[in-house]
Amino acid sequence: MASIVTRIGKGSALTVPEMDQNFKNLDSQVLKTDLRPSSIPVFRNDILNSGVLDPRVTFDRNSTGTYFDKFGVLKTAKAGEPRIDYDPVTGECRGLLVEEQRTNLLTYSQDFNNWSKYLCTIGADFITAPDGTLSAVSITKTSSGNISKGGHTSNQIYSFTVYAKAGSGTSIKVGFYNFSEYASFDLISGYIISSSTNLNATIVKCINGWWRICVVRKQPNVYSGGDLVLITQDYDNVSVYIWGAQLEQGSSPTSYIPTTTSQVIRSADVIKIPQSFTNSKLTNTSTVQLEAKSAGLVTSQSYCSIKSNTTAINQKLIKQTQSKNLLTNSEKFDQSPWTVSAVTVTSSTTVNPLTETLTAKKIVDTIGNSLHYLYYNVISGLTISKPYTYSVYAKASGRDYFALRWNGDTTQDATFNLTTGTIVAADSTVQASMRNIGNGWYRCAITVRPTTTSSRIDLITSANSTLTAYAGDGSSGTLIWGVQLEAEEKFTKYAPEPAYAIQVNSMTPTQLFNDQTEITKFDRHAISTDGSNVYYASNGKYVGSQQLAITQINDIVIGADDTEANQINGHIQKIAVYNTTSSVDQLISLSS
Repeated sequence: MASIVTRIGKGSALTVPEMDQNFKNLDSQVLKTDLRPSSIPVFRNDILNSGVLDPRVTFDRNSTGTYFDKFGVLKTAKAGEPRIDYDPVTGECRGLLVEEQRTNLLTYSQDFNNWSKYLCTIGADFITAPDGTLSAVSITKTSSGNISKGGHTSNQIYSFTVYAKAGSGTSIKVGFYNFSEYASFDLISGYIISSSTNLNATIVKCINGWWRICVVRKQPNVYSGGDLVLITQDYDNVSVYIWGAQLEQGSSPTSYIPTTTSQVIRSADVIKIPQSFTNSKLTNTSTVQLEAKSAGLVTSQSYCSIKSNTTAINQKLIKQTQSKNLLTNSEKFDQSPWTVSAVTVTSSTTVNPLTETLTAKKIVDTIGNSLHYLYYNVISGLTISKPYTYSVYAKASGRDYFALRWNGDTTQDATFNLTTGTIVAADSTVQASMRNIGNGWYRCAITVRPTTTSSRIDLITSANSTLTAYAGDGSSGTLIWGVQLEAEEKFTKYAPEPAYAIQVNSMTPTQLFNDQTEITKFDRHAISTDGSNVYYASNGKYVGSQQLAITQINDIVIGADDTEANQINGHIQKIAVYNTTSSVDQLISLSS
């Protein structure tokens, strides 16, 4: 190993030639330990930092499509124009937006005078909408007034979205009429006030006070003849502003599709590194590196496909086989079967640690000397002596200490300090763990082996580490989100959030994620071929290999499968292609 010259003491600075040699020696050592392929990529497109799609990539979409520009304004791209999408609040580039074909099933998506109105009026004056035009209107209701519109049939799962902004009123309620399933949203702080059990509700911040709110029915609509989507308010005789309603078939929303007199289809985005490029640069020994983020995957969605003269290699993101969350209302702590004991459950203006939406709750200790906790009553059907892991995301909010308690025929506890990030105490019969998620959040867990077939579980906020009674102040407590109980020896990915593994054609991969991996903002993947086998890695972990003979690589489809369908409904951030096979260690490095 080359030596590095150093000196200590006043007047002992290195000479310029010595510093130059040190840099050379350091570069030499970095090259020796660099696990990337030794060759320079024959193709590299850092979309995130350049904000540009490389012109060597072919792009197609047979319709217009919307996206946010760097100023947070919703823009419309022409047919065949790539959509470089930005965070509407921070202005940070999110990458190339790639979506499957979707249809807005609602006509008159901005003209609410053409919706059915019941004890509800549409304002005559317009204000600036998210797309910068004077096209947003106010709605004001009396009594049980609302506006509604049909558009969907039975036996499908639908996402309903609308942009909303506070006026003289500060909340809005949307949902599905025939099922009486609704969610209410605060349009000032952006938290979800309430939501029916069968709905997944989200709210996303935009600029100038606008929010895009969404509700998704977890179960297919089975109402004969379809259902109505409905917009209303929690209070009478006050107004809120709305714009851009959308109903689409699917378990997650996509970009806004404006409509007038008829439903409108947005075509799929198709991105390829074409054969004209790959045939001149690549053979059958190549590596593709990709960084992408999907917004809501289903089992058929792919992020990359290498099309050769003999076969196609599809690397798919699918739902990972994982443990079932045995709890209901895992985020709705103010609903049954959750019960309070000397605490109140309040909505929070703090985002949760994974999806970064305002869905975290706070358990606040009440005034009075007591043990302060929230409990789930009761879990039955447990198998005696089988391991069960109970976990929750928690953050200090006035109280440093937080505990998980298994309350069966005996109590079993673990206590955590959410300020120092340490496990303070744990009974000998439990295995406790604590993972730092960032921004003050921790995932706290205990694993137990029950001695009875039913139990209660408790979430305890405390002013002390010994879990003794204390006088609450009515404002301090603990932020919580995402509780999970599973029949496992340690916690896995939180069930209501996407938990994905990779599958290649019919190949079942080895364990891709270790069972404590959390969601990352972007998924990083690498795929390599040596002409006889294909090797895969994802998020810094080797997935496995598949025997597959390839003599020449043709198109490389990005963000979809070899049929140019099943798009990821998300963002492509970076692409790199090497004309050499990568080792397992190199694939792990490329996907880290």
